[in-house]
Amino acid sequence: MQATKKRTPWKELSDRGKIKRVALLVGVILLSLAVLAGVLGLTAFLLHDTPKRPDPLPSDVFYEADYDRDIFEYPAYQRLDRSVRYLEYGSGETITEENYQSLGVASAFFHDYFDAVIRGDCETYRSFLTPYYIDTFEPPERFTMQMLYDIEVNRTQSRSTAEYEGREVSVYYFEVKYKIFENNGTFRNDVASNRSTTQYYELYDLGDRIVLNAFSQKQVVLDP
Repeated sequence: MQATKKRTPWKELSDRGKIKRVALLVGVILLSLAVLAGVLGLTAFLLHDTPKRPDPLPSDVFYEADYDRDIFEYPAYQRLDRSVRYLEYGSGETITEENYQSLGVASAFFHDYFDAVIRGDCETYRSFLTPYYIDTFEPPERFTMQMLYDIEVNRTQSRSTAEYEGREVSVYYFEVKYKIFENNGTFRNDVASNRSTTQYYELYDLGDRIVLNAFSQKQVVLDP
């Protein structure tokens, strides 16, 4: 009869050590995979939600661009409502030369902003944009006079704050609507003529001026 081979104590301890090391290695691998999955998931979420310039429409939906045209001499456009309706939480009035500096927190900004767009003053228009906006949305470097009409802006959220160039600034949120008569696509190539679209502007108050930092197609909902 063959004798049973006995395991020595040091052998049992060695085997237990191997089991612990394997278990620890498996745990580390699983934890690493979980962290990697979380990072990838977060990255995918951020990339999915990253603001970007809207996709352009086919070029054949736009009118021919004429950089020499004076839209203030075009009767068809002059008959349209070219005023800017300024609202805060649904209540307000039309911006005029008399009240634009005192009507609301961003009435002066919108007065000057839309004036630059309508006049085709691209240099002034771009001065209202933050570097983040320019890098993200790639606004045009040149556009014709724009026949904007039925313009309405409405403050939709209470003030929040954000970090800008190393300091805290106030942030205002506005719902912005307007139409472009006979749109030639040089300013906006994502909307057809005479179609009202809604964008949500994120404005930064820098103290001496207000600038446009971003916009979205969906309303920003702040935490209560």
